[in-house]
Amino acid sequence: MKTSFLAASLFIFFSATAQPGSSPVKWLTHTDSLYNLTMQYPSDWQLKPPTEKARFFITSYAESETDNFRDNLNCIVPRSVDKSVTIQMAETDITKTLSENLSDFKIINSGYSNWNNVTAYEIEYSCTQASGNDTYYLHILQKVAIIKEKLYALTFTSEDEFYKKNIGMVRKMIESFKVE
Repeated sequence: MKTSFLAASLFIFFSATAQPGSSPVKWLTHTDSLYNLTMQYPSDWQLKPPTEKARFFITSYAESETDNFRDNLNCIVPRSVDKSVTIQMAETDITKTLSENLSDFKIINSGYSNWNNVTAYEIEYSCTQASGNDTYYLHILQKVAIIKEKLYALTFTSEDEFYKKNIGMVRKMIESFKVE
């Protein structure tokens, strides 16, 4: 199926270690000239350099001295897709891939919206992830769209207890994401 590689592309999890910012929060702009995209993010979050899998990876400050998991927002490397593929076609494969690969996967909400002048699929879900001796109860929001024949997916990953604290700021970051 044409969309199965789309769903596999979305299965990205990150945990990182960022230090809290010490200056007042202001909004910065990240520009990626390779893919002609921009996004704004708060100055107390840390922008990590691109990797093979992610064009940007932005992590929150530590919630406490014992906080080993940072809320984060990332954008996967955009993948080319066939002109005939729509985001609606990918929905089933996305859900199937997530449910097969994540422990305790549960959809909280999903639907479609307009984003970057195209139809986007948004899915909010919870799951658990083990790392060493720690188990993280995660709350995740993904926004996925096909823009100019490329698949873009932004994923916000948060520990469940901190999701509500950061989701407003993260939604502003996601809405500021633009592909030129």
